This record gives sequence, C-alpha cells and structure tokens, in this order.
Amino acid sequence: MNYDVTIIGGGHNGLVAACYLAKSGLKTLVLERRGIVGGGAVTEEIHPGFRCSTLDHAAGPLSAQVIADLDLSRHGLEMITPEARVLALAPDGKSLCIYNDTARTVSEVEKFSRNDAQSYPEFANSFARIGRVLAPLVSMTPPSIDEPTVSDLWHLGKVGLAFRGLGKKDEYRLLRWGPMAVADLVSEWFETELLRATVAARGIYGAFAGPWSAGTSLGLLWQAAIDGSAIGSASYTKGGMGGLSVALASAAKTAGVEIRTLANVTGIAGAEGDKPRAVLDSGE
Repeated sequence: MNYDVTIIGGGHNGLVAACYLAKSGLKTLVLERRGIVGGGAVTEEIHPGFRCSTLDHAAGPLSAQVIADLDLSRHGLEMITPEARVLALAPDGKSLCIYNDTARTVSEVEKFSRNDAQSYPEFANSFARIGRVLAPLVSMTPPSIDEPTVSDLWHLGKVGLAFRGLGKKDEYRLLRWGPMAVADLVSEWFETELLRATVAARGIYGAFAGPWSAGTSLGLLWQAAIDGSAIGSASYTKGGMGGLSVALASAAKTAGVEIRTLANVTGIAGAEGDKPRAVLDSGE
C-alpha cells in the first residue's frame, strides 16, 4: 500500500507530526517497533497492579498550541500542575521549595538567606519581563536569511520594538546572559548553594553540558519564554506520561492516521528513488 508519508517510530514527536500531516490531507502511516506507542512517554506496569511512567516523568514545556490544535483534551488528555515548581533536598536534611507564587517562594528562601530572599523577586520579575519579549520566538517560523518576506520583517520588527521596551537594565541582562555559564549567573544573584543549584539545574536540563559550560544560561531564558519563569513548572499527565501518548494516538486516528505496532523497520529500500519503501523484519 502507498502512503504520502511514513513515520518510523511512534513516539510522542512522531505522533504529533502524524496528526498535523494527516490534518493537512496527507495519507500518513506510523510504524512502531513496540506493542505500544509513546516512545519515552509511556505508562507501564512494572509490578502487578503498579503502573507508572517508565522513562519520562514530567510533561515539561508541552505546547499549549499543540494541545489546542489537536484538541487533545477531547481525546482524554488531562494535565496536573501543582503549586510547587520544584522541591530541592539537601544532604543535611533541609529542603527548599520553589512555588509558582513568588511571595511563598521568598518565605522559603528566607529560611536560608535574607539577602537571597530580597534578591529573588527581582530575579523572578526580570526573567518574566524578558520572557514576554522572547515568547513570540518560540512559535515563530525562522525567517529566510537571504530573502526575508515582508511578514518576516514585520514580526522581527515587533520583537525588536519589544526588546527596546525592556529598558536598559533588562536589555543589558538579556545580551549578557545569553552566552553566560548558568553557574556564573546564579552566583551573581544568590549566595545559598542549594538555591543556586536548583536554579542552575534548569540551564543544563536536557543538555550535554555542565553548569560551567558557556551558553547554559540560555536554558533559563528559553524556559522564561515558555511560561514566564526561569525555573520550569512541574506539569504531569493524569495517568502517567502514557496518558499523553494515548491522547495523541486517538487524535491521530481521528485525523485518519494509520498506526501499526509491532512493526520493526529494518531498512529503507530505494531511498534515492521516487518511491522509497520502509522494509519490516517480516519482509513486508
């Protein structure tokens, strides 16, 4: 059978791509080696009667635009976002909790350092202001460097105007923080080691880098662009991460995607030809 698009791997990224392709009118097939879809976003029974997320545990910066475009709530997706963003535990038995609420976080930080408690509101507010400027870049299609369109120039111009509206202090911070090691950034703001480590962890999350690596402060700026805070929120899917994949698979099938599990692809034949073929281990 012929398809316009064959996606090899039924992870959450493959399922999102399949949904958009099918909604655009393309006949789409997803081939997944395992018996379930989801890739790293799966919920499995690891002991009789005990099910949990077996690889990814938190949803992270799941795009609200994707959720809306694919109407995932109609397909059973339910997100749980607690008031606490992160809880950091210290070897000496102390703990530090960062909340969505700044005032509540200040009360936590004050247990460790009065100076840090005074610095935290400006730290949070500065990243919130900068995040609002960077937010459009998250969903903006990168413009052509050689031949930018009028629309490209218009959108970039709006970002430029927003940057100018930050004021000199935040403008300087944004330009300076971009290439900075996240360990240097947090040490300029805070004196408490546990607080420094908690904030710096976002800079190296998902990166092959350490806190002293140049440019790791970009992780904080990217997070601020997503939800207005340098410290990522704790967002979970009801039913474990498999709940996300189940909703994506349901949305994909509704859009007309064919999903085949236990379909192990061993190679791609005729990749240079007009009709490349995905070959399964069964010989199909």
